[in-house]
Amino acid sequence: MPPSLPPFDSTGNLNVPQDADGQLDYNLSRSWQAGDSVLNVLKLGDVQDAFNLGSFTLGDAVRLGGVDPTILSLSNFSFLKEETIADLVSQIPAIAGFRVSEVRPLYDLITQNIPNVAQSLPQMSNFRAWTEQPIAALAQLLEVGNLSLNHLDLSQYSFRQLPGLEQATLSSIRDWKNLHLAQIPGLGNVPFSAFFNSGQFLGLIAIHDVTYGGDSAHQESRSTPTQHSISGSYEVGFHYECAQVQGCDYLELNSPISLGSAGDPTRLHGARWIRGGNGAGGQMVPGGHGGLGTLNGGQEPTGRHPFGQAFKVVLSDTDESTGTGKFGLYFRVCHRSAFVDLGCTPYFIGPVPWFPTHEKGKVLVGLTELPPPSGIQEPELPPEVQAMIHQYDPGTASDQGSQICQVDSTKLDALSQQVLASLPRGEQAQAIKMIPLIMQSCAKAGVSEPAQLAYILATAQHETDFWNTMDEYSRHHYDECGWGEGMIQVTWCDKKRFVLQRLGLSAYRGISDRRLTQPAIAADALCRGMKEGWYGHMRPLAQCIAGGKADYRCARQQVNGTDQWQLIAGYAQKFQKVLTFTGSQAATGTTALTCSSTSQGSGKGTGQLQNPIPGAPVTSEFGPRASPCAGCSSLHRGIDLGVASHTPVKAADGGKVVYSGWMSGYGETVIVEHGRGLMTLYAHNSKRLVKVGDAVSAGQIITRSGQSGAGTGPHLHITVLEGATPGNPYSGREVDPRKYIKF
Repeated sequence: MPPSLPPFDSTGNLNVPQDADGQLDYNLSRSWQAGDSVLNVLKLGDVQDAFNLGSFTLGDAVRLGGVDPTILSLSNFSFLKEETIADLVSQIPAIAGFRVSEVRPLYDLITQNIPNVAQSLPQMSNFRAWTEQPIAALAQLLEVGNLSLNHLDLSQYSFRQLPGLEQATLSSIRDWKNLHLAQIPGLGNVPFSAFFNSGQFLGLIAIHDVTYGGDSAHQESRSTPTQHSISGSYEVGFHYECAQVQGCDYLELNSPISLGSAGDPTRLHGARWIRGGNGAGGQMVPGGHGGLGTLNGGQEPTGRHPFGQAFKVVLSDTDESTGTGKFGLYFRVCHRSAFVDLGCTPYFIGPVPWFPTHEKGKVLVGLTELPPPSGIQEPELPPEVQAMIHQYDPGTASDQGSQICQVDSTKLDALSQQVLASLPRGEQAQAIKMIPLIMQSCAKAGVSEPAQLAYILATAQHETDFWNTMDEYSRHHYDECGWGEGMIQVTWCDKKRFVLQRLGLSAYRGISDRRLTQPAIAADALCRGMKEGWYGHMRPLAQCIAGGKADYRCARQQVNGTDQWQLIAGYAQKFQKVLTFTGSQAATGTTALTCSSTSQGSGKGTGQLQNPIPGAPVTSEFGPRASPCAGCSSLHRGIDLGVASHTPVKAADGGKVVYSGWMSGYGETVIVEHGRGLMTLYAHNSKRLVKVGDAVSAGQIITRSGQSGAGTGPHLHITVLEGATPGNPYSGREVDPRKYIKF
């Protein structure tokens, strides 16, 4: 990025395959002409991960790039001309609280358009009144918020006449990764030493220059090690050279751009991607760690991770005569639970064929990691992996001691009914799964003031995307503990540990610990957390909303800065209109809730089997059928119940858990022994809530439904086994569940 980089010395283009380009959040393809500046071709997205540009402010770029801010006008920031007033409020939060009269560019923009605006907004005819309004308030008026800066001559306004622009981060700009470096004044002059992590400049794509190997001789690198390898593993690094008896086939790569005398910052010129595998011409490298790391001899094919740890990309075949190669995907398994950390297997589960390559084509090397592509189907777990997991950790108990609740809509209290009725009909089916729990949890937490309860409901509505999800919609990873979870979107490892500790639950166990998405726990985290001040600025909600006064901006700061604070305030005001209770008597919703603990049950059977999900439709009967999917049997050994993922699944009768783990084809599976040779099997779950040896009661919730294993969508498969040997989950014969269960 320093100005010493010369222009391109030849014409070229970068045409990434559409399926790969679609995995990015910006357009990777582009072309250039000889003489074009690198700064006009490279985009912020190309170098974001290498330099952490998203956290840079516009002021940082100006200052570190040695640009005098007093000579900059708004026209130097070309991306601004497409922005509207509403866009600016969203992207530059600091501007929201300024009055219109204090921000000259916006004052002029509105003044120039006042005749058109006033026709549809009579209140705008009072000149003195609207100029003293906060910009955020006017931005909510559609006719004003949609006014674009392209109506102004931006060269007439200085850089600092737009408050907050200097402090705005690059990542706050709309579609920022598609901006070219030249569009940010000063950025092209910032020295490498000013960035967080230099040295990975445009390291995403390489050119497949020459193919070596693939014939019967495999002569390459039998005695002399390769040089400049870029393949290997997480355990040994990705510059693992090859010298072995069977030789090493490889692709020789080249940089995707010519940088003349500046050299090759990507260090891809002459780099070698070595073929992985056990056979002649292939190389295996150390991989995996912990107990599972000993499987497959602790070895995995050499390769790279352009998409992070999700899977490994391996050069699986080369053909020197045609100048081609093929890539495949390999997977691993990691297992951590409350009982044991078994580490991770090597990446040896595969291969899954991926894409071919040819000389002079493009190869994704991923020095800057890409998000994983969609539609990748992982292979089933090898038996030896399953065996080790079951030997050392026969089950998981991540939900031990928590509660799962179901709602009986016929028993809702009047207040909950009013709240639900106030929502659009399309939202009510989802909202009924959360609102009674919120009412109960808030009553338990002592939230008695209508305005506070209204704001808590409004927060939940916003954070759950109108009652549709307990997971942050973008799935953006904040740290190693993943994305926001629950009805208030708890983020960051430390905060998740803190919340579970304050709720009196066992310690947080990392990204696989999903308790904050359990509705009952999520509701407690929402209500207690907001009442007591666990989030944001960590102030109790009563400091913002109490005694008939409501500072909604302050209230939002206790959750997530000032993001969408006015929008959520509007939701809260609507809820408050229907919250008509007297004094401190809040609705509890307890009569509508049936809660079941996931702790130990009685283990006593009744001798009769119950429907594990009452009311669920049967979607596939026991017996012969046409195979519904690849890997699905044509002889159905149970009955399928069509339900959404995460639906609570109850034990058909009391008994003892004899299997809790992954089962080939069935995915996440639990088997309960009921005595007298009778067992029930529950398959394709999203989560297991009991472990081997647990005693369970009839009707106790033991799993959550899902779509793990082979199948066509979310459902529960239940099998009934007769004549089983006590303690042996692999014994017995399958019979039609209708013999014992009324569906």
